[in-house]
Amino acid sequence: MKLDTSRPPLANLFAIYDEDPLALDAAERKLHGGGQFSELKRPEPGWVVGVASLPGSTPDGDGADAAGLLFAEGRDRLEPGGEYDATRRFLEIAYLVDDAPQRLAELPGDFGFIRFRAGGGVTVVCSCAGLVPFYWWQRGSSLAIGTRLGDFARYLPGPFRLHPLLNAIAAAGGAHGPGFDSYLTGVFRIPHGCYAVLEGGQSVKVRDYWEPQPQRLVRATRAKTRDHEERLRSLLLARLERDLDPNGGN
Repeated sequence: MKLDTSRPPLANLFAIYDEDPLALDAAERKLHGGGQFSELKRPEPGWVVGVASLPGSTPDGDGADAAGLLFAEGRDRLEPGGEYDATRRFLEIAYLVDDAPQRLAELPGDFGFIRFRAGGGVTVVCSCAGLVPFYWWQRGSSLAIGTRLGDFARYLPGPFRLHPLLNAIAAAGGAHGPGFDSYLTGVFRIPHGCYAVLEGGQSVKVRDYWEPQPQRLVRATRAKTRDHEERLRSLLLARLERDLDPNGGN
């Protein structure tokens, strides 16, 4: 069956950092043998990453690779148009992440990616209202970043246990609880609209780059309310048309 290549690029990622080359080689063999990833990458010394692109998605190209960026979603919203060089565009985004991550909200659309830096550090950017979550785990100088909680239990030394409170909240129909805890103890989530700076052996820094709550509220007129309703309807229909696979591939 021919894949529908019009779907937006989406991928599951699982990245492992270890200072020990032998331990990293063992992690790469385990990722390869797990059968969950279609591609393995070594973006920087100390890192190995498994990439599982969703059906119909196109993988990252040379421009993103050259800038040390690995996308889970939203790459198509940031790619240059016309004759603009892709490597230059992604390098500009990488410099923004490194020098002024609080300005990430100036970029268009929803995007989620990992920025790998020389020396082993990374910045993980979670979208404001996108589809792909990000989680992280740290033990000493070892790090792991992923988009699926199951990969942490599958590829890392455990034991991992279900978080009793958060799983009880989920079973009752609620969302995430407060803080950065995930449904697995020892694995933490990065909230939407936030970025996390991770370096082996150092504490993880999580900051927001987008704050949805305005400083003040202005009462809307009836005309303004109708305009907002029409814009919301248009945006929702456009997003559904863009993201839903008519062949049921979601």
